[in-house]
Formats: sequence, C-alpha cells, structure tokens
Amino acid sequence: MENYYPSGALKSTVEWENDHQHGVAKSYYETGQLEEISHWRNDSLAGPYMFFYPNGKLNELGQYEHNVSVGDLFIFDNKGKAVQKQIYDAQGRLIYVAEYDKRGRLQDGIILPVFTDKADTITLGQTFETVVSLGFTLSGDISMIVGRMNNRTGEILDTAQVLTPNSKGRFIIQVKPDKTGEANVYYKLQHRPMDSNDTLCVNNQFGNHRYYVRPK
Repeated sequence: MENYYPSGALKSTVEWENDHQHGVAKSYYETGQLEEISHWRNDSLAGPYMFFYPNGKLNELGQYEHNVSVGDLFIFDNKGKAVQKQIYDAQGRLIYVAEYDKRGRLQDGIILPVFTDKADTITLGQTFETVVSLGFTLSGDISMIVGRMNNRTGEILDTAQVLTPNSKGRFIIQVKPDKTGEANVYYKLQHRPMDSNDTLCVNNQFGNHRYYVRPK
C-alpha cells in the first residue's frame, strides 16, 4: 500500500498480508529522501529499523520485538558519526548507555537499574515494595544502600537499609512512608568487581525512584 503527500510525492509504503501489516514499511520526506525503514510481523514492530536525517545520513539503527526496542540501539549525528550506544532488555527497558568520543571510540557506559514495583501507588500505612535488577551479570561484591541522600554529592546521609542481591541478582526494597504525596527511594550502589579493569561496574552510582502515597 502506498500513501502520498498532498503534493503528490510518495509518503510511505506498507506491506500487508492477510489483513495485517506484515513485512517492510518505508516512509519518506516530501523531498523523496528516505526517512524510516521498519519491519512488521502481524501488526507488531519486529526486526531491524533505521531512521534517517533529511540529508540521508543515518540517525538511528536498532531492533524491535513486540513493539518495543530491544538489544543495541546506535544513535548518530547528522554527519553520520556515532554518538551514543543504548542497550534495551527484552521488555524494552533501557539498561545501558555509553557515549562515543570525538574519535569514534566507545567510552565506558552507565548501567541503569530497572525498578519493578509491586504497585507504583500505595495507601498511607502500607509498605512500598520494588525489585531492582541491573540487567547484567556483574562480577564481585555488590550492595545497595537505601536512605536519605544529599542530592548534590550523592552521599547517603541516613542509612535505612543495606541490601545484597538475592539468588537471581536482584535487590528487594521495602519502605514504609510516613506521609502522602510523591515519595522517593534514594539509593547508592557499592561494587567491587573481581577485575579492577572490568568496565561493567556500578560502584558509587546513585539515584532515586519515585512512587506515590495516597491518603487512607
């Protein structure tokens, strides 16, 4: 199937099979330059995809499964130079980001914790629970400190919990808030890899995770 701009220029082409979008889809700038290529399987994005700048240079190169980005995603500037690499897990959650330097060399990246809340909104008096995974199998000893944080320095001021990963490599956080409204879990990771040159290291990485507390 083909779609066109009011000017008559080709806007997109879509492949169908048995009344489902299935196959390659392409979209174009009105100039005729290719804008996007994606692959579909029974109405769901599934397979490699590419986005292009109006000048024809590659903007993004990645992979979809079940309508979410998975695996490696590469981002380029409008001159075609790689600037960032992202990694997504099988559920489409961003777990790793790394930048390229001016010479095109990939730098050490940041592992992003994934929080899976039992419920993102709780009632005052209930306990908030979330499971934290790091997306990678990391070597050495890892612990997570939960408490009140100095947002400027990342230091934990009052330690509420010191957690170690369970048999699946996940941390389980349980906190009981004392007021309603927006609440945060503040954390800091401590990590001693088995190899000091290991680039998959989360030592001193800190942040917060937001949830909400409603009145009784």
